[in-house]
Amino acid sequence: MSQDDRIRQQVIQGIMCHGNVDQAAIERAFGINFEEYFPAELKRLQQLQADGLVQLAPGSIDLTPKGRLLMRNVAMTFDAYAVSATPPSASRLI
Repeated sequence: MSQDDRIRQQVIQGIMCHGNVDQAAIERAFGINFEEYFPAELKRLQQLQADGLVQLAPGSIDLTPKGRLLMRNVAMTFDAYAVSATPPSASRLI
């Protein structure tokens, strides 16, 4: 696994196992600036927030109750190997 794979693994694991991502913890663990490392992913998460799946706050990404039902699709945002790294809106997922 590359360093990028390890970083993404931790982010996806946070989403799938805990329902949230502590950006500061990722930054400390890997010596990165989360917002600079994931600008495209954070932009895509804005649409998922509009769909009511995530709550974006400074330093954290939290799944909403609806987002927990579709957590795999939220996590897909950070999957560099997904066929499409742009998950469709929630209405298209259901």
